[in-house]
Amino acid sequence: MGTSQQVAARPIDSSAVGCRDAKGISLGLASLTVALCIAGCGDKPLSEEALPAASTENCTDEKLLSMHGEKRRAMASACARRSTFKPSTPRAW
Repeated sequence: MGTSQQVAARPIDSSAVGCRDAKGISLGLASLTVALCIAGCGDKPLSEEALPAASTENCTDEKLLSMHGEKRRAMASACARRSTFKPSTPRAW
């Protein structure tokens, strides 16, 4: 049969481990900060002023299909949100 070998455990220097953990945490936080700053530096959102008014004439399929990219998406969203509420006639129940 095989022989079992025992390995002597070496004591861990707690000060060295703490130092490495602190450097790792600091490096991680610095990396996260840089990543968040870079992610926030994208294209500016499309301003509402650049879009025509969301009216019956501007919300036709032909008008929406003539637009491209982000402008089409923003205009379609504005057309979907426009109010079409009509009050109902009062009823006496």
